Amino acid sequence: MEACIKRHILPDRVLAGRSPLRVLDVGGAEVNGSYLQLFTVLLKQYNSTVCDYVTTDIAADERLSTVQADPYQLPFHDGSFDVVISGQTFEHCELFWLLFKEMARVCSPEGVIIIIAPSAGAIHRYPVDCYRFLPDSYQALARYAGLELVESWRDKHGPFYNVVGVFRSKEWCQPVLGAVLPTAQEYAAFSPHPDAAYEVMRGAAPTIEFLQYIHHILEPRFYLEIGVFMGASLQLATCPALGIDPSPCMGLDNPLREKIAVATSDDYFFDKSNRPGPYQDILDMVYIDGMHLIENVIKDFINIEARSHPGSIIVLDDIYPNHPAQASRERETLVWTGDVWKIVQILRDVRPDLVLIPVNTHPAGTLIVLGADAGNQDFIKGFDFIIDIWQKPQDPPQDVLQRKGALHPNDPVIAQLLSRVKAIRHRVTTPADMQPVRTFYNNSLPRILSTLL
Repeated sequence: MEACIKRHILPDRVLAGRSPLRVLDVGGAEVNGSYLQLFTVLLKQYNSTVCDYVTTDIAADERLSTVQADPYQLPFHDGSFDVVISGQTFEHCELFWLLFKEMARVCSPEGVIIIIAPSAGAIHRYPVDCYRFLPDSYQALARYAGLELVESWRDKHGPFYNVVGVFRSKEWCQPVLGAVLPTAQEYAAFSPHPDAAYEVMRGAAPTIEFLQYIHHILEPRFYLEIGVFMGASLQLATCPALGIDPSPCMGLDNPLREKIAVATSDDYFFDKSNRPGPYQDILDMVYIDGMHLIENVIKDFINIEARSHPGSIIVLDDIYPNHPAQASRERETLVWTGDVWKIVQILRDVRPDLVLIPVNTHPAGTLIVLGADAGNQDFIKGFDFIIDIWQKPQDPPQDVLQRKGALHPNDPVIAQLLSRVKAIRHRVTTPADMQPVRTFYNNSLPRILSTLL
């Protein structure tokens, strides 16, 4: 839904100029969340448009704007809404084509209709579960309702692999301008928390120095970075490099801008023209320091691993919040890690084949991941369920806050691991080729543990 809003609503001069933007959510009972916050945040972030969000459903829910007496009749006048959406509803609608025609009726001639429905997944009755959809399903719906299907795709994340469809009136002819990005802004710093304990920072060595250390040993052939900010880490690369950031905080005349794709990582990897990319087969080092929410971290990891070779080194920032408040999903402190800390346990549970090396860097820890497998589908197949479990707010456990198990940045094991990866890089063609590195690390564990204890 976020991709649809960015690609088909925000770039539209007519819709983006409306205040309020009238949105109808069909099947909007909050069984598994709502799109209201997404619309509100994006509209405010990009152009300050106000959203008038109306929900309708046959279910009895006091949060609904209206409850439908008839599942196939919407109680609104023709052309009442600028945007009409329905997410995860059509599989539960026995005669969904009748409902779709009603959605077309209440949508304005210049408006947008967005449908998201599963193409796979287990039966989940509410109260029935009748259908799964494919892109051609939406083309048939468009013909039935006399609309134009302007874009459709099947999401790669399982287990439901949702199919997305964007429809508009055949009379609508304004071209889609592509994703809209926020203008570059100066870093809006939070005021420090009144309690200094909330802003504490720890670590044996600065993260930027540790990244430079990795560059020095690994000598990557290509370096990729998600989350550039002011460019301090990107400029460490002496090899060809690419940074991805929607709002890099540097002037347009800064030489680093030539290496930056000004886009969110979601938008960059969504664009098929960015595949396979200039880093194909030589993506030796990646640094992920993007949006500090676990769903974003997982998506970044999925996108990066799919473009990695088995010898790629993936480095993630902010795995160690120094205070529970720093780990909040909504920023409350100047020092903010969000819930990135969850990625360590998720990787251990979902991907036990990977080698994970947590490092005690300042201010919020670093995770090195070895053994990338571009063909692994475990994250993608279970994405919906993983997010459902881990997206819920929770405080980090004491082991995380105390950084138990983290190596010192100068631990010789790290240098030896990186050196071994570099030495066999030209021979690594499958994940199995990384076994000597895994064996070395496993043999080193007793010494590492005794040092930590």
